[in-house]
This record gives sequence, C-alpha cells and structure tokens, in this order.
Amino acid sequence: MTLYFHIRDGQVPSGDPVPLPQNWEHVSSLDALEPKDLAKLGWKPAVDQPPDFDPEWEICRRTGWTVKSDKVAAEYVIEPIPLDQIKAAAKARVANRRWQAEIDGIEVMGVRVDTGRESQAMLAGANLLATMYPDMTIDWKTNGGWVQLSAAQILGLSSAVGLHVQACFTRERMISELIDAADNPAAVRRAEAW
Repeated sequence: MTLYFHIRDGQVPSGDPVPLPQNWEHVSSLDALEPKDLAKLGWKPAVDQPPDFDPEWEICRRTGWTVKSDKVAAEYVIEPIPLDQIKAAAKARVANRRWQAEIDGIEVMGVRVDTGRESQAMLAGANLLATMYPDMTIDWKTNGGWVQLSAAQILGLSSAVGLHVQACFTRERMISELIDAADNPAAVRRAEAW
C-alpha cells in the first residue's frame, strides 16, 4: 500500500506517512486521482528506499524526508557501528560457537560421549564415585547402548570430557582477547575465526 504525505508550503509534516484518505476537503475518491492531480492537491507518495549498507559493520538510519517534484523521499545516513558494539557482538558469536563445540560430543575409547551440560554433571558424579570406590564398576548409558565402565575408565572418560570442555573455553578466551586487542572492524573479523 502506498503511503502519502500532505505537503503544505513545501514542508513535510511531522510524523509518518499515512494512507490516502477517501475524502479530503472538497474532493472525494482521492484514490481515483492520477498522481499529478494528487500532487496539485499537495498529496505526494512517500518513497522509503534505504541505501545499501553492511549491517554487520554499519547502521543505516532515516534522518528525515525531502520533498521532491513527484514524491517525498526518505533521507538516510550510514554510520559505522561503534567498535565496542562490534566487539561485543563478535564475542557473543564466539561464545555461541564455543558452546556448540563444547556440547557437540567427543569420541573416547571408541565410544561417542555426550558432552552436554547434563552429561558433564553426571560424569562429575560418576567421577566422585570412582574416586571413592576404585573397585566399582559403573553402568553407563551411551547413544549406542549400555556399557560397563571400571573406575579407571570413568576417571579417564571424565578427564577426557573435562579436557575437551577446558579446551573449548581456552579457545574462546584466546579469541576474546584477540577481539579485545583489535583496533578496527577488520581486525575483529580476523580475530573472530573459531
């Protein structure tokens, strides 16, 4: 639906463009009029076409409207996103990638092991049992079915998962520090690679 401004004295009124009214002053069925006739009555279509910009690095905001011969055109300004905001967004993406890598699972002793937070907690509990009862055998359910694990295997499994999780956090910290040290958007982009 085309929206319009009613122009008076060459000025764009404050506010947003509106749908063309059915009746206006002494004229009915404004929507049946040709654009040139509408323009004579002061009604001009609003044209809002933002310029091309890179939303990852730039903000495009409308600053106002300008009366042209056949329309009212939106005016825009493109500004760089502040570097601290670019860094914060990059760190959020890196944290998300770390979390995905952390919970993606690993293979230990030929068995695919879930490394999600719940599994990590269960392994911590099994690790405590294995430490307290070194002769104990623990029943452990994997995606492939049940396995029996000795205390030594539980300790090895929980160590492998713990080292995997720590490696993910270490990688995130390293990348976050590179992002903090970046002094321009391109450097942030280079630093952000997982």
